Amino acid sequence: MARIHPSTPLHNPLTAGDYRERDILQILGDGLPANFDVFHNLPWSSMHQGNQHFGELDLVVISPLGHILLIEVKAGAIEETTQSLVKTYGGINKDKDIGHQIRRQHSSLKERMNHGDLPKVHVGTLLVLPDHAIRSAVLAYPRDRVVDATDMPTLCQRVLGTFPGTETAATVRQLVVDFFSNRFAVVPDVSTHIGQVVQTSTQLASGLADWVTKISHTSNLFVIEATAGSGKTQLALNLLQTAAQHKQRACYVCFNRPLADHLAKLAPASVEVTTFHQVCRDWAERQGVALDFAAADVFERMTQDYVDACETFTPSLDLLIIDESQDFERACL
Repeated sequence: MARIHPSTPLHNPLTAGDYRERDILQILGDGLPANFDVFHNLPWSSMHQGNQHFGELDLVVISPLGHILLIEVKAGAIEETTQSLVKTYGGINKDKDIGHQIRRQHSSLKERMNHGDLPKVHVGTLLVLPDHAIRSAVLAYPRDRVVDATDMPTLCQRVLGTFPGTETAATVRQLVVDFFSNRFAVVPDVSTHIGQVVQTSTQLASGLADWVTKISHTSNLFVIEATAGSGKTQLALNLLQTAAQHKQRACYVCFNRPLADHLAKLAPASVEVTTFHQVCRDWAERQGVALDFAAADVFERMTQDYVDACETFTPSLDLLIIDESQDFERACL
């Protein structure tokens, strides 16, 4: 028994044609081997000259090698004209040229498969006329690609005879089945996820940056103690940007180099972003001190010299932000 997709057939047919399609689906499901897949009532869409076109595939059979057979079922009476077979559905302009419909379905499917980078598999067509008997040759339809009322008992054999024996790669069939199952091959977009995390973190942390700037007191010294992710960095950036807009002299000092390098990329260009040890080194070198970085206590002496001398410094900044204060020695603060 072949696999049917979707597994639930039409349970509430609306027309006589729907009943016939359900009967043919049942015949194929029971009569084809278990390594075949049968899809039914598949909506399709394609683009042509900027316009989107829609349609429906009655039945699609996929062979064990991944080759495809499109089956168009036309139940009820069929009109034979001198040029083609025509199905009349009633109403104005409701006559459909069956040959044109099949060719459009075939070309649209091939185009969609090519654009989807799917493997080159054979795509055949079969016209099934369960209520009509062909009495004459028709140029548009090879007789071995038409199953009429007299051929219905051998429908499954006719379907099996349409498939070529061309070998395909082991993964081809699954790609074809996924295509008709409308399964999307998707992977997470890491950059989007990162952007969402940054946006969410910014929104959650915005409170600290909003209310701290509304507080004022005479000393203008603020100590912010808050957990990671609470918005301390966002607050610092807001203060630095405001200072730059007002042409104020501002400096950001932290303890570790990676954080300073990160903030330097975000802060205004006019703002000095540095580490505490870099401040101490710059001051020592301005004093003409030759620092021996091979000495084990170089950082300790460099820091102590700066702390001892800072009492004599003349204030030169409008804004000073000290980050990671928990990592500084108490004597430095």
